[in-house]
Amino acid sequence: MFRLELTLKAMQLIDLRRITVVGLGLLGGSVALAAAKALPGTEVVGFAHRPQTRRRARQLGIAGKVSGDLAGVVRGSQLVILATPVCTFEGILRDMADALPDGCVVTDVGSTKAQVHRWANRYLPGRVQFVGSHPMAGSEQRGVGSARADLFDGAVCLVTTAGVADPRAVHLVSDFWTHLGCRVRRMTARQHDRVAASISHVPQAVAVALVNATAAGDLPLAGRGFRDTTRIASSPADIWTDIFLTNSPHVTRGIDRVISHLGRIRRSIDLQDRRRIERLLIGARDKRGRMMEAWKQRKGRLT
Repeated sequence: MFRLELTLKAMQLIDLRRITVVGLGLLGGSVALAAAKALPGTEVVGFAHRPQTRRRARQLGIAGKVSGDLAGVVRGSQLVILATPVCTFEGILRDMADALPDGCVVTDVGSTKAQVHRWANRYLPGRVQFVGSHPMAGSEQRGVGSARADLFDGAVCLVTTAGVADPRAVHLVSDFWTHLGCRVRRMTARQHDRVAASISHVPQAVAVALVNATAAGDLPLAGRGFRDTTRIASSPADIWTDIFLTNSPHVTRGIDRVISHLGRIRRSIDLQDRRRIERLLIGARDKRGRMMEAWKQRKGRLT
């Protein structure tokens, strides 16, 4: 414990000698590229399970070193970022635990947090700190070929804790994402999962349901509105299966709320209640308008 105290007390972002990114898809590859750009004095190494991903990552210059040896790439790293599908985290945390050096900080880019914090608490030794991260910067694209260094510019990154967290580790992770271009918000893992369900996970479920509810023969006739509304339905199925399963209470409650609001619209249409239909439409339009205005103001402060 005393050794961890000294290591974390001394560690600042500029002191990071080695960062390891575990998983080199869209997010992991982008983290590696952005970290190399933002922290030129730090070695960035990457892990990929598939040989074809490793070959492609080397061709693209995603990281200074790319390996399939998990223990080897985390050994000697002061910061490790997990960027694989959420349900793979448990095995990765277990398998790399003994190789992590004293004082190492582990974080992730997963879209759910409470379950991830439980796994980290179960498998990581006391000499290692875990702080959760969720950069809100993904897309329906996937794979290392889609990675880019500016993916996080202006994005919100939710940094999470569960129980007692070392403030120095939290600061290190927050500072890391700030240097990659993010605006950091800190919250508990439970708060994160509730918020993420509302603004990310339930919209994904709704987009999928809308596509599945539409006849295949009608889809070629769809215009931009339908395409924009359902864009995220093209996202990777394995990633979203993990998200739904590891945040199921919040997602199911959110789906119930959407069903309730659809019910209001349906009843208003059944009753041919023009005034009520207009109120529902105007309420949504105005609510979204306030969201967009706040987004524009934030974007203006960044430029």
